[in-house]
Amino acid sequence: MKITDRQVRRLLQRVREAGDRAVIHGLRGRPSNRKLGVAFERKVLTRVSQRYADFGPTLAAEHLAQDGLALSRETLRKWMSKAAFWRPRSQRVKKIHVWRERRASFGELVM
Repeated sequence: MKITDRQVRRLLQRVREAGDRAVIHGLRGRPSNRKLGVAFERKVLTRVSQRYADFGPTLAAEHLAQDGLALSRETLRKWMSKAAFWRPRSQRVKKIHVWRERRASFGELVM
């Protein structure tokens, strides 16, 4: 397991006191301390919808940083995907190419 004797003793002590829950990490199920606030997320998404609706996450993050709303492009990508402002390339609707019949002779135009 690559843990020290001291760590094993600490784990055994916690198992005796708290049971099986001692093995599970103490912060499981709680939001991260590094998580950005919901109010900030709403503020960023309203700014994106007003000004940068047709931008991708990377360019929008650069422009938001100039406006004083600095956040990573990956965070913005996640928020924009969740709010349906942007879709990854694999999830975009593919344009269907409509087949047309070939012309009878070279250079023939449709009038």
